[in-house]
Amino acid sequence: MSKRCRAALLWVVGTLALAAAIHYAVVVAYPRVVMASLMRRIEKAHGTNTLRHGSRPTSADRVVVLPSPDLVYSIGVFDLSSGPLRITAPASQSYMSLSLYAANTDNFFVMNDRQAEGGKFDLILVGPGASDPGVEGVRLVRSPSQTGIILFRFFAPEGAPLDEIDALRRQIACTVLQ
Repeated sequence: MSKRCRAALLWVVGTLALAAAIHYAVVVAYPRVVMASLMRRIEKAHGTNTLRHGSRPTSADRVVVLPSPDLVYSIGVFDLSSGPLRITAPASQSYMSLSLYAANTDNFFVMNDRQAEGGKFDLILVGPGASDPGVEGVRLVRSPSQTGIILFRFFAPEGAPLDEIDALRRQIACTVLQ
């Protein structure tokens, strides 16, 4: 093989290796770094398995990326290292949803008020490989990671009774099962 062919082959292999490294960084590492940073900020301010109940978003609010001005948010970090987490909340009279995000930013579960059985949200969140705690009549949700984000959204257009929404949000419970 000539020097010129070896140099070209080395350049192609190097370029492919660099492309693979950049691809890995963007697809695998970057989402985890972004989520870890968000979870650290929330956990530092509010702990784990509890929710921060935000006010109506403004242009300066960026706890939730690009928040909608017609929604109010309750957000928290879940940590399943101590056991399954039971999440309960009464359903709102207007739109309300629960979204769960894994440590790599994947949204692995969504439920809205229309899907909440019996007028309430009631589910048990377990980690990967954890056994079913066997609580009857409660939806079991398996997280692909031990930690992640809990996000409740409440429809609150301008003029909506925020005091009623806040009272409802304060009834949300995240309880570690023993």
